[in-house]
Amino acid sequence: MEKIKINNFKRILKKIFEYFYFIIFILIRYLIFYKIIFNKNYYINNTAYN
Repeated sequence: MEKIKINNFKRILKKIFEYFYFIIFILIRYLIFYKIIFNKNYYINNTAYN
């Protein structure tokens, strides 16, 4: 009985980690993407003002 509980717990943990990594991966990708766009706009604005 204990072994089954431990296995289920491990499986649940694995699922949580998979979702966690997936969410972090998407967030990082969006942050990098947003940063690139923001930097481009900033660069365009700077050249326009100068």
